[in-house]
Amino acid sequence: DKRELVVLTNSIELGHDIVSGNYGNIELFITGGYYRQNVGSVVGEETIDFVSRFRADICFISCLSVQKEGFYEASVQQAYVKKKMMQNSLYSVVVADSSKFSCNYKYQLDTLDKADIFITEKKPPEEFIKAAKEVGCEIRYK
Repeated sequence: DKRELVVLTNSIELGHDIVSGNYGNIELFITGGYYRQNVGSVVGEETIDFVSRFRADICFISCLSVQKEGFYEASVQQAYVKKKMMQNSLYSVVVADSSKFSCNYKYQLDTLDKADIFITEKKPPEEFIKAAKEVGCEIRYK
């Protein structure tokens, strides 16, 4: 309500929520590309090309797995799109619930040092906290 926002997303669900929520203060961009129905997002070369044309002040990124080495996805295509957005942002925030610490996916989205802040709802494992502090990734939780 206080300022205009520009949102760029490859999530069909988020795009729909913004459009159906009648948020007049949000300018919405939805990427093109290949629609992955099982995850509700658009990926592929067209998506990465589109994202490459934007520069964000802040990006909020989710992930499917959080490890002391970094953040992971189940799809290499999804990882590439998110990584490109992080690269094109001044400030990156990774958001994941605590269940993601027990998941193990193989496609690294990025390393801990590429996230300025990591947000979760519970205190992360000590080895993750130590690794994040070593590379300057701030952790926030309740």
